[in-house]
Amino acid sequence: MGRMVSRTRPALSAAVIPIAGLAIAVLALAVLAPASVASGVPTPADAATPADATPSPVASSPPFSTTPSPTVVAAPSGAPAPSPTGSFAPGPLPWIVPLGLVAAPRPGSGAWYWPTGSEDFRGYSGWLDDWGATWHVAQDMACPYGHPVYAIAAGIVWKASTSVMGYGPGRGPGGAMIIVHTTASGVRFRALYGHVMDLRYHAGQHVAAGAVIARINAVQPSHLHFSIHPGTKYVDGNPWAGSVPKGWSGHGGFVDPVKFLRSHPRVIAYLPPRLPLITIATDATPSDGGAVAGVAYWSEQVSDATVVCFCDLTTGARGVLAAGATAPAFDDVRYRVALLPAPANGFTVCDRQPVLTSAGSTTTPAWGAAVTVRARLTSGAGKPFQGARLVLERRAGSAWLRLAAAQTTADGRLALGYTPSRRTVLRLRYVPPAKPPAGADYLALKAAPVTVTPHVALTRPSLPASVAARRPVAVSGRLRPRRAATPRSVTLLFECRKSGAWTTVLTVATAIHADGAGSRWAAVQRPPAAGSWRVRAAYAGGADFAATTSGWRAFTVQ
Repeated sequence: MGRMVSRTRPALSAAVIPIAGLAIAVLALAVLAPASVASGVPTPADAATPADATPSPVASSPPFSTTPSPTVVAAPSGAPAPSPTGSFAPGPLPWIVPLGLVAAPRPGSGAWYWPTGSEDFRGYSGWLDDWGATWHVAQDMACPYGHPVYAIAAGIVWKASTSVMGYGPGRGPGGAMIIVHTTASGVRFRALYGHVMDLRYHAGQHVAAGAVIARINAVQPSHLHFSIHPGTKYVDGNPWAGSVPKGWSGHGGFVDPVKFLRSHPRVIAYLPPRLPLITIATDATPSDGGAVAGVAYWSEQVSDATVVCFCDLTTGARGVLAAGATAPAFDDVRYRVALLPAPANGFTVCDRQPVLTSAGSTTTPAWGAAVTVRARLTSGAGKPFQGARLVLERRAGSAWLRLAAAQTTADGRLALGYTPSRRTVLRLRYVPPAKPPAGADYLALKAAPVTVTPHVALTRPSLPASVAARRPVAVSGRLRPRRAATPRSVTLLFECRKSGAWTTVLTVATAIHADGAGSRWAAVQRPPAAGSWRVRAAYAGGADFAATTSGWRAFTVQ
């Protein structure tokens, strides 16, 4: 909307269409070829796709101090809304579908496609059933021999085998598959599907939500063993474990699969807040009103003269421009203005730009460690977005590549993780739906970029615990990754304890050579005097990696 030109201009209004409970069902069948990539499957970082070729950062507006308008409860037009039972798709197909097609029944709790098509687990071994010296860390799901097993969501197969001990008839070798899935809010986890045969996928392949991944084998009693592990490390290194010793803390990282799925939904309904309105009362009839960069401007007639007034939309502070000064060009895309109905004098300002705040857990992570980017999306009035889609991207030249995506929780928050292999520029982007609810047509938004520079992995120096004075001693260690190494990138700092304090005595350059995935550095030095010594390695840092120091290594010079 443009500037205010007359009182006949209609006031800004927003209709809320109550469509809660409306469900739109879409039936789609897709043949899953062995190397196919299904729509909606998370894209791994190494296969990221361009997000936009010409990024242009948008500054987020500060929160308003006025009382926000109520939250919109309507679902976006054209998007499936949850029914009262939490279902998001049509019921089971009324005919038999060949193995390999997306044939799962309608999603259940949490909008997940439950692996056997049912949530009735009565009479079968459940979470933490007592198996003597061990706890059962899964939920067994009853189903007959040959019954199809469905992927609970889109994901990537981590492991698949037909000869895992304990998953075949008589506890012999049998089939099992582990798939990495992601919740709507970005939590990654590994789901194990055990006692299966006819595996349809292998490690590294993408799986669509609801796809048939295998069939139940001849185990007795006939059932599926289903477990969830949200972590990445297994206590004993065995990801196929069906039970764990009772003495293990935290059940070896496994969690109650039923409780996890019901409390971590696959899909979150999009419920944005209403666009915030600020009312500006004036002494006379305003004209030529508009807003830009958080400030509203308008003209008023005062004592036979026209003055240009302004109001800070955040603080409410007002003022008058100097005589002859004019207001800047208005941002009619972000702001909408409307006159108050007579006899009131004034107008309202509607801000369509949301506020996206984000921060990384660290900007200099250890080598191989993930950075967690946490964010919150609100309206200018501070009201949170539920189910908003945020995309994590990294810069690649002049383009931005998609790394991951997730939906915000009811309080507008999410957390996404990424493990940088070198200096990386990250940003979050809010992607509004193509057909937003009435009164909530917010603009897309890009958060300010954040630069993340990982440390290198630098081992403590290795040398004998006791050496002779003025005799050569070899000092060595390792550096990862290999590409971080340059001829003079690692130096050694030798300190000697004198009068109760450590004093730097020597700084020695090292020789570096490639050694597998890393590099090995080494130097030969002659400690000049007897006493207590210590040494550590220091990496100078560079364009791709942060400066790093190792721990100290103590030794004695005789």
